Amino acid sequence: YMGVWHTHPQEVPIPSDIDWNDWYETLRSDITGCQFVFFVIAGTKEWRIWAGDLKTGVIQELFIHEPPRTASPACQSALETIEVQKSD
Repeated sequence: YMGVWHTHPQEVPIPSDIDWNDWYETLRSDITGCQFVFFVIAGTKEWRIWAGDLKTGVIQELFIHEPPRTASPACQSALETIEVQKSD
């Protein structure tokens, strides 16, 4: 057991009061094989990860995944060149 995940209907998920309460209850009551429990929320465009420290009870955000941005013109040109080479 390493943690829990769920989805939110938001583009960028924001933990609700229910989430925070559940996460702190998890830190108080769950037993795992390591010091940390991971909490993941996937939104419609991005997802976020928090780690809860079972020893200290602190929950800290670790990561937010953002969708790739549009490539610069130079990168886009290079990508198109690669695609043309693949199709030959």
